[in-house]
Amino acid sequence: MADASLTKKYLSLLNRKKSEKIRKKYLWSTIEDQLAICEACKQVATDDSRNLVIMLLESLDEEVVFAAVDSLGEIGTDHIKARLQTLYNTTTNEALKTAVHNTLSKIGSRS
Repeated sequence: MADASLTKKYLSLLNRKKSEKIRKKYLWSTIEDQLAICEACKQVATDDSRNLVIMLLESLDEEVVFAAVDSLGEIGTDHIKARLQTLYNTTTNEALKTAVHNTLSKIGSRS
């Protein structure tokens, strides 16, 4: 679960078009920051927010990867499908495969 104050902070930065600041300063700082970034990006469907979340698919923390997949379910576009399909094909985690499949379905239904 993302920290509400951190989520608000990142949402404010995204709304002010400061995604580069998020990427440089906070993206790889702590798991709490990563979760809050995913939650904030879920509320701002822009290319910048999608790119931040795609980067977080590479996190070593499973909870962050699940949060990133969930966020992409809300803001993802057809362009992201290939990245998600690669994740689906390379992971051995069945729960993650299910989450990716659900996200792909959400994106497909919006197309």
